[in-house]
Amino acid sequence: MHELEEQQCTCCGKIRPIDEYDWAMGHTSRKKQCKACRNIYLKKWRAKNREKLQKQDKIYNKSYHAKHKERINKRHKLTYHKNREKHLARRKKWHERHPEKDKNSRLFLRYKLTLAQCEAMDKAQEGKCLLCGQDPTITKRGRKQLVVDHCHKTGTVRGLLCDVCNRALGMFQDSPTLLRIAADYLENTIKEAIA
Repeated sequence: MHELEEQQCTCCGKIRPIDEYDWAMGHTSRKKQCKACRNIYLKKWRAKNREKLQKQDKIYNKSYHAKHKERINKRHKLTYHKNREKHLARRKKWHERHPEKDKNSRLFLRYKLTLAQCEAMDKAQEGKCLLCGQDPTITKRGRKQLVVDHCHKTGTVRGLLCDVCNRALGMFQDSPTLLRIAADYLENTIKEAIA
């Protein structure tokens, strides 16, 4: 079949070279609208049907990811390892530009807490450790900051502690029994030292 070298667009009426027209279904003929007019039409159509398209995309993406989860994860890991330095540099730059978003997302991912909820807890505790009642110690980054204390079994947030108290609870495996034994041990050794 012989193809024309030029064609008139049914939308703008201009005569254009045939390669400025997309192939129609089946690749046997060209579309009647030129690529420029078709792009304008599609842009308007997408804007008009944005919500419908987003719903369809969401449904498709979920089903696609469910079917190809292992393959996608494998590809992501390979890409990450090939470009690890670049990825880390980009991530670091984002964290520096968006410290509040970064902190908020970390709090939510780890403890299902928002930054506003954390600040409300801090205000209720008057900025002091819930365990020892002291002001927080200066962290490695040079900031005074309380840390979120949570139950490792249930994930329930218990309060905000200074880094020292939070680590101490962790060392005692969040066990009240071990803490009581440690308290008894300290009290007995103090009594023995005095006697």
